[in-house]
Amino acid sequence: MESSDKGNPRREQLTEQATEYLKANGLASLTYRKLADELGVAPNTLEHHFGTKDKLLEQLLARFADEQRGGLQATLREEDAGPELASRYVRAAMVDISNPDNEGATQLFFELVGASMRERDLYGEFLSHAMNDWIDFISVFLVERTGVPEDRARVVAHLILATVRGIILSRAMVKAEEYPLVDEAGSLLGPLIESLIRAEAGTP
Repeated sequence: MESSDKGNPRREQLTEQATEYLKANGLASLTYRKLADELGVAPNTLEHHFGTKDKLLEQLLARFADEQRGGLQATLREEDAGPELASRYVRAAMVDISNPDNEGATQLFFELVGASMRERDLYGEFLSHAMNDWIDFISVFLVERTGVPEDRARVVAHLILATVRGIILSRAMVKAEEYPLVDEAGSLLGPLIESLIRAEAGTP
C-alpha cells in the first residue's frame, strides 16, 4: 500500500482534505459523491487519484499511521536508550490522545476497527496494517533500544499496544468529567511497562 503522496501534489492535497472530512464526519457518511462535493471536485477526480473508495481509505489510514509513528520517533530521540523510554512512549501517547484536535482521528480509528471486524474482505488490510505495522515498529524499538531479546519482543509489543489502545478506547468512551481518571490510569502504565521491559531485558 502506498503511504506517501509526496510525488503527486494534487493527490497530497486531496488526501489532506479527505482526512479532515473523515475526522469530522466519520466513516458511515462517506460516499465518493459526498466527499467530492465537500472537496469541490468531480467524483471521477477522486477515482482518478485513488481508485475505489476502499483504496482511498487505505491511503488515509496509512497517512494516519505514518504521522503517529513519526511523532513518536521524534519524541523518543535516537540517542536515548533503555527501558525508561517506555514511560516516555506512554506519556507521548497520553498527550496525543488528550489533545482535543485528535478526537476525530481517535473516533475514526475505532470506527474503522469495528467496520473491519464486520467486513474483513473490504477492510482486512486495514486490520493488518493497524496491528502488524505497529507491532513491527515497537518490536524493533524494544530490541534495538531496550535490550529485549528478539524472541520476546513481539510478545511485549502486543502487550504495550493493547494496553495503550485500551486506555485510548476508555477515554473515547467515558464522559469528559471522567477524563482525569483515565489519564491517571494512563500515567500508571509507563512505570508498569518499564518494569516489564527491565525484566524481559534482564536489566536491573
